[in-house]
Amino acid sequence: MFYIADLSDGECIRSDGLNLTQTWIENHKDFKSAFVTNNEGLEKVSDDVDYLLGLFYHDHLPYDLLRDKDPKGTPSLSQMTQKGLNILKRNENGFVLLVEGGRIDHGHHKNYARLALEESSEFDKTVSLIIEECGPDTLIIVTADHSHVMTLNGYGRRGNDILGYGIETEDDKPALTLTYANGPGFRYHYRSNESSILGPWIDVRNDTNRLNNPKYRQLATFELDDETHGGEDVGIFATGPGSHLIRGVIEQNYVAHLVSYAACIGPRANMNSHCNHIRSSGSKQVVLELDPRDARVAGSIPTQGEIKKKGYILSRDSEVTLSHWSRSIELVIMPLIVL
Repeated sequence: MFYIADLSDGECIRSDGLNLTQTWIENHKDFKSAFVTNNEGLEKVSDDVDYLLGLFYHDHLPYDLLRDKDPKGTPSLSQMTQKGLNILKRNENGFVLLVEGGRIDHGHHKNYARLALEESSEFDKTVSLIIEECGPDTLIIVTADHSHVMTLNGYGRRGNDILGYGIETEDDKPALTLTYANGPGFRYHYRSNESSILGPWIDVRNDTNRLNNPKYRQLATFELDDETHGGEDVGIFATGPGSHLIRGVIEQNYVAHLVSYAACIGPRANMNSHCNHIRSSGSKQVVLELDPRDARVAGSIPTQGEIKKKGYILSRDSEVTLSHWSRSIELVIMPLIVL
């Protein structure tokens, strides 16, 4: 199987004629492997395969709002993630999975706010899926590599559609709630030969294209073929073991070191005593659940020595969690190592 979109104009053809897909298939023919190209193929793949390659489009994947959801169509980000988790979770030693909602970026570059928001919604759905599937004993990090120059304009009426217009009074021109500092949306909205109270800009109140076209471009105030990235800091969010190490403002490259430390792989694994214990004893990681409400009833907090008597020893990461245990009102999950 080799996915080709259109041979007539040379799409997906390398100048050296090498078929990388066929090469991958040949290299994995002696293993439990699968190569899939559509929804139907992904759904039929058994979760016990050791290698899976999915090429679902000859270019960037379609936007989620516009993709073909039929059996021969393209899977969503959450569907691909679910299949990946089903396969990777079989490994008792854990796994590292990278999931990117890359079309959010593409939507913003074209000032397609609606498509960018729909992609963000699908990404949010995917994060929720990962949290539900992996549970609290898995480190999950969500971040971005940059921002965009989209602006959320204020003073919209209560209940205002986020894709609608916000400012509208007798003296003010109607303005879209979402606009961009630059991008291709400038040319669509600007009317150089129009002279009215609105000036050279189209009246968004009467723009039916805004309501019916998913590729409607929001207003941009400076014309560019592609909108630029923004320069401000982006957010980073984490849950699970090691998530306490993400606090305040951090450098971007710190994230890679954190993953190395928490997953016991790469150059920072030797800094984690938990990793050293696994390498020396071959022990498996388990999870102990402690409810602080039980501690208040009992009138005491279990000490590290008491936990050791039960056959467990706290890793270094867990000591931070334990020190805040009595002040927590939620279930505390601490990674432990079997002796």
